[in-house]
Amino acid sequence: MRRVATSLAIGTLAALVPGCGATSPRTSAHASPEHTPEPLASIAWRDASADAFEEAARTHRLVLLSLQADWCHWCHVMNETTLRDPAITARLAEHFVAVRAEADARPDLADRYGLWGWPATIVLTPEGREIAAIRGFRDAEALAAILDAALADPRPIDLYATEAPLGAAATFSGLDDAVAAAHAQLDATYDEAHDGWGTGQKYPFTAPVLEAMLREAPWPSRAERSLARYAELVDPVWGGMYQYSEQGDWAHPHFERIAVIQAGALEAFAEQHRRTGDDAWVRPGREIARFVRDFLVAPDGGIRASMDADLRIDGQPPVPGADYFAHDDAGRRALGLPRIDPAEYASTHGLVAAGLARFAITLAEGDPERASLLAMAERALSASLVSHREPTRGLFVHAANDITSQFHLADQVAMLRGMLALQHASGDARHARDARALADAIEATFCAPERGCRSTARLDDEHETVAALGGRVSLEENGRLAQSLAAVADLANERGYEDRARAYLVAAATPEAIRVQGRIVGDFLLGAHLVTHARAVAHVIGPADDPRTDALFEGALRAADLRVQVERVVPGEGRYPYPGEPSMFACGLDACAAPVTAPADVAPALRSLLE
Repeated sequence: MRRVATSLAIGTLAALVPGCGATSPRTSAHASPEHTPEPLASIAWRDASADAFEEAARTHRLVLLSLQADWCHWCHVMNETTLRDPAITARLAEHFVAVRAEADARPDLADRYGLWGWPATIVLTPEGREIAAIRGFRDAEALAAILDAALADPRPIDLYATEAPLGAAATFSGLDDAVAAAHAQLDATYDEAHDGWGTGQKYPFTAPVLEAMLREAPWPSRAERSLARYAELVDPVWGGMYQYSEQGDWAHPHFERIAVIQAGALEAFAEQHRRTGDDAWVRPGREIARFVRDFLVAPDGGIRASMDADLRIDGQPPVPGADYFAHDDAGRRALGLPRIDPAEYASTHGLVAAGLARFAITLAEGDPERASLLAMAERALSASLVSHREPTRGLFVHAANDITSQFHLADQVAMLRGMLALQHASGDARHARDARALADAIEATFCAPERGCRSTARLDDEHETVAALGGRVSLEENGRLAQSLAAVADLANERGYEDRARAYLVAAATPEAIRVQGRIVGDFLLGAHLVTHARAVAHVIGPADDPRTDALFEGALRAADLRVQVERVVPGEGRYPYPGEPSMFACGLDACAAPVTAPADVAPALRSLLE
């Protein structure tokens, strides 16, 4: 039985409709708005706008939306084969308005189809209701059959329909029940034979690793084994982590390198190095940072979105990634460079800044790369402050100098994460103030405790009030926001941020929302852990030029896991009186430990609050 999907109004389509694989990948990334799509035979591609849907209504045709990522290998294959087939081009010309969009440039569309994987091919009515959603690559025969079925029976379906057991509850009784369900679902996907979560395509997921580090045995050891496997996806020549591996192991990579994948890997390797002190975990992080510096940093300090999986040069046959990346540096450069998407997105800037900052502070204090990476992180964040921030509300547009009045929760949460990571790494209260202001703007614009935080918001023409909220209440974005709000609560010493973060998680975590996410529930679980467990702030106070202050600050950074924020002030500033010599105050929302003056006493003081 077909079920009716949620309607997508034409008027909100520009605020509307996510990796790359042959059939069912589950990942997302971003692409260049100024990228010209590959010419595909005689298909008259249109932009994803209301005009295309109006044309479909006027001409009594359906809409075919091709949602792709610029770096995606299987997108290229489908473009060069299926979408050049005469049987397909003829059907599209007669019965469809063909619409094409780059997923990275359209987070509104990527949010809607985030579980689909690229390429995603969606058949819609002129009213914007989905008839069919096609995951990944399809050959011409398979796509023709789907198009014919949609023409024969254009009744909309529910894209997110699942085989939920009859009588299943629509809500949980509380956050603990939601966490238990999400843990059971995620844990069932852990691959004991090859490590990591999932047994088909192997993705270097960050959040499950970080959350596993905070759990009871055997999960910390599983996190460590998984990270060792993740390191197998690091390119030994240029550095950088490939997006995923096929065939159920870590030895068959897909070769695209996406900026946000590098960001997450940097955070995960950094935390494992901080926990163990084993310099083996520094090596893959250095290689990832090298790739970011050499290939993704733009002249303005911003971070470009991705490097393509394959080499494609006009007038020459493509070189598949497996062939191209088998060469050494000289061999690759002799062939040419894969396309690097020049687009700079707020979400990319914030996440990469966070990854660089978190990794930098695991390096030795005198390591020259530490200062270099922190400077890269600062410049990435500053690039968005200059070119992506809308001044009236303090929110961030997705692409540089975007004039739209639409904002995306993912961009705001990523920038908030970057601000907090830089505050932690530097102790600079300026970043904490900026983070709190952004957190307040996010909550005011996207969130309500009874329903969670929606993925998009469109402001009125004066940019003064929210005219409409759109998109889903994303389980993972609410989880990411909760992680940051827990940190804001601690730095501001205001429990309200924690309480609201918990409410957002409760609202977002329905049984159905968890079920459809499959193994992509790590950020929800990490957010839930941080808002329901003890946390602390390591408040270092002392003269800026006193080596004893530096030693305490370094001791705090070494002791601070994901539950601890570090801040640094000079005497006369901050929440606590200066006791006459450099000191560290360890405080939670309800209690403080006695101040300490010796770096060796920092970790025990923090543990007394966390345990």
